[in-house]
Amino acid sequence: MRAVDERGGTVRAGARKDQEIGDTLPGNGALPSGPAAPLRVLGGRYELLERIGSGGMADVYRAHCRRLGRDVAVKMLRHFGGDPAFIDRFRREARHAAGIQHPNVATVYDFGEDGDDQYIVMEFVPGDNLKDIIRRRGPVPEDEALTIAARIARGLQAAHSRGVVHRDLKPQNILLPADGEPRIVDFGIAKAMDAGALTQTAAVLGTAHYFSPEQARGLPADARADVYSLGVVLFELLTGVVPFDGDNPVDIALQHVNAPAPRPSSFKRGIRSSTDDVVLRALEKDPDKRFPTAAAMAQAIVLSRDGRGPVLARRVAPPPRSGRPALLPALAAFVLLLVAGAALARSELNRAPAPPRSSISGATAAPAAISSPTSTPTAAPTAAPTAAPTAAPTAAPSTAPPTTAPPTTAPPATAPPTIAPPRTGVPVAGAAPPNATVSDFYARVVRHDFRGAAALWSSRMQANYPPAQSVDVRFGATTGMTLLRNEVVAQDLAAGRATVAIDLLETTTSGAQLWSGTWEMIRAADGSWLMDRPSLSAR
Repeated sequence: MRAVDERGGTVRAGARKDQEIGDTLPGNGALPSGPAAPLRVLGGRYELLERIGSGGMADVYRAHCRRLGRDVAVKMLRHFGGDPAFIDRFRREARHAAGIQHPNVATVYDFGEDGDDQYIVMEFVPGDNLKDIIRRRGPVPEDEALTIAARIARGLQAAHSRGVVHRDLKPQNILLPADGEPRIVDFGIAKAMDAGALTQTAAVLGTAHYFSPEQARGLPADARADVYSLGVVLFELLTGVVPFDGDNPVDIALQHVNAPAPRPSSFKRGIRSSTDDVVLRALEKDPDKRFPTAAAMAQAIVLSRDGRGPVLARRVAPPPRSGRPALLPALAAFVLLLVAGAALARSELNRAPAPPRSSISGATAAPAAISSPTSTPTAAPTAAPTAAPTAAPTAAPSTAPPTTAPPTTAPPATAPPTIAPPRTGVPVAGAAPPNATVSDFYARVVRHDFRGAAALWSSRMQANYPPAQSVDVRFGATTGMTLLRNEVVAQDLAAGRATVAIDLLETTTSGAQLWSGTWEMIRAADGSWLMDRPSLSAR
């Protein structure tokens, strides 16, 4: 069996913990023989028969619907039960996804909640995902690859016409059952998670090969981002490899932003020039130069397949070798991401073994930085433990060291939302983990919900670092951030204290800066965690 994880990946039940997570709906391979006692019954209707995938934010189950007498896939999201805003987004996006009726989109049947768990019920699709097929077979014959890609494009168009953008399309999220009609999975939930979750390194690793340049830069993604991702998928179908690869997500993101896309025919001889043109146009850096719609891309693919091309593509010129100071601030910030690569490698080496991960058929936290309006930062609540409690750096975080704080202080870092449920007074038994508060804080900061962000600080923190200066002003010019690490490294529930280690990249209007360190956390009376003391430094 395979299932899709929160990033849309598929894994076999019992797969190694270090096995790469695939992506698609649960339900690949042969079903187990014989009846199984349900593990749990949701809403008096869905019998959970076996867990076929597990990840940081969700579990996926093969289930049986008592009412209709059919097998379904149930994806259960964790840690979001106490966040009313997330629940509202989740329900809204699930309704939108359920409205997509197309033979190339896996059907969403139902959604609901059980205790603190939100769940979504989807079509159970037996079959392999495209990633597994490519690994097993290598490059797919050109006409077959074009046929598959054209059908995927039509499925995307059906979603886009209803205002639903996938945002995390990749071969792991595309199933190919026996009927030959590819099914796209994981619609809707990526957007629901995007506003309130924090990007985990593993999620970025699973998706960086396929996201668009605008997503890599933390800009809003529309339907043309899906067109770009489909261009990457088609490239991989044709050649067996991705157009941009690297040792870590930072390297790959830089290539998406700066490197010209190669022609598929440079990797595999015999591919038609018209097919090259289709791929290159889909992979344009500028969204305005791509196919305007997925339907237009489907038409171009069919023309190439039927020998009626070519479709002229606008080639992207290689980035200039000189004039680096003239780079736009957003691109200059990405150069500094190379520094973040080292932190990523270190954090991965130091990270405790992760639980088995899975692929899930409906939700993927799209690994993207977030953007925000701009103003000028001047102070930051990041004093190291040895600094005077009221000292706060005032220098711009991405351009100069602190000027008013002792040498051991540093401006705070801002992390992007992707795994964290917010603090909402959940009972102790169901409270979110300490790192959830940290990620929620940075998510609120980027949205400029400064009052909500300050509410996540303890009274001591607010006294030492007045929010008007240390939040409102400090983060005014922050335009994006990428969390490389957000890990609970110590926790004493009896004492109500915890330590969260973070590595994150903050992008501002003037550049970018990598921060590393810890947040000391304390537990409030309602069981939620509050940020009590920072110890962050520039890298």
